[in-house]
Amino acid sequence: MIKHSAKRMISIQVLKGQILFTTDEQTVELSEGGMLAFHENIAHSVLAKEETIFLLTLTTKHAD
Repeated sequence: MIKHSAKRMISIQVLKGQILFTTDEQTVELSEGGMLAFHENIAHSVLAKEETIFLLTLTTKHAD
C-alpha cells in the first residue's frame, strides 16, 4: 500500500498472516496476534508478506 496517513488515531491487529508496517522512522513486522497503535497524521505504508487479514480501528472525534 502506498504511503498515506490517517486523520485519527488508529490501531492495527493482525488476525492472520504477516505485514511490514513502515513509518519514516522505523519498520515493524507484525504477525498473527500482533498489534500496533499510533497517533494521527503519521505517514506510513503497509506491505503484506503473505495473504493477510488485519483489523484496522480508527478513533472517533470527541465532542468538546
